[in-house]
Amino acid sequence: MRFASMPFVFSLSVVLVLCLTTNVGECGTNWRVFGSCIIKKMGFRAILNSDVRCAAIQMFKSFYKMTTKKCINCDKYFHCQGNYNAVYNCGKKRQSIRTAEVISDCREFSQGGTDSEADQSANRYGRGGGNCARKYLCNVNCKYNPKDGTCSSSNC
Repeated sequence: MRFASMPFVFSLSVVLVLCLTTNVGECGTNWRVFGSCIIKKMGFRAILNSDVRCAAIQMFKSFYKMTTKKCINCDKYFHCQGNYNAVYNCGKKRQSIRTAEVISDCREFSQGGTDSEADQSANRYGRGGGNCARKYLCNVNCKYNPKDGTCSSSNC
């Protein structure tokens, strides 16, 4: 396999993992559109950058939690926290910020929906260093507890 094709194979692998670990029909994402959007905006070689990989991993972790925990009213918290983690756990570098922006934009583009602007607002709030827990947990009736990963009415 040629070296230049490795990032493309990696991108397809990420999309495959996302498809296998989430209920694709429920989350509403068109993964082909999502993958194409990422490649178009970042390029094939972006994944060779360690800041890009770090941010992508942070975003995936948050997305995975959001889709597996299924806590009601918590979508914005996970959007916010994923972006926060992608930027601040990855050194607040230009590439990690750009990666969080691109992943967020492509996710919304591929998903569509009526709350896309609210999701993007949460994304920007997280990238800007906002306190995601204070804004998007109990204040909006989200019962997720980030400390232990539970979703229970006793969390608020």
